[in-house]
Amino acid sequence: MRRLAGVLITTLMLASVGGCGFHLRGVQPGVAGLQVYIDSKTPYGEFEQVLADSVRQADMTISSSAIDAGMVVQLRDERMTRRVQTVNTTGRAADYELILTVEYALAAPNAVTDSETRKLDSRREYNFDNAELLGKAEEEALLVQEMRRDIAARLLRQIAYQAAGTH
Repeated sequence: MRRLAGVLITTLMLASVGGCGFHLRGVQPGVAGLQVYIDSKTPYGEFEQVLADSVRQADMTISSSAIDAGMVVQLRDERMTRRVQTVNTTGRAADYELILTVEYALAAPNAVTDSETRKLDSRREYNFDNAELLGKAEEEALLVQEMRRDIAARLLRQIAYQAAGTH
């Protein structure tokens, strides 16, 4: 009897979590199997690869042509800006801010030319020390990768939203 009650409570809890719209981070509901075409001037660029990996992890597929795709992502520009935030007493940079901006457009395959340019950006700050140049260069590279993954995840949410509106 106790075991049956435990199974019943567990089943009710799982049903209520599923019914409230909960889903695992990175999983976009309702877009499994969606074919996405990524149009870019640099198809083997770092952001393009991160985006393609994110699309696959979200149970979508990468389409080899825009005609067969359910959604076209047109990557127009990726810019990295590095700004000095603070300086130390000797006038050298002590903190930097990294800003990664990606310009893109989303559209159904037949409306790519009419799609508006949108921007997503990600910002990170880090302390800089001239005595640790190699370590700080590695830290900056890791931050840039994290920023690319962040923008790719936000872009996937927009793809899911727009795909839900076209069905």
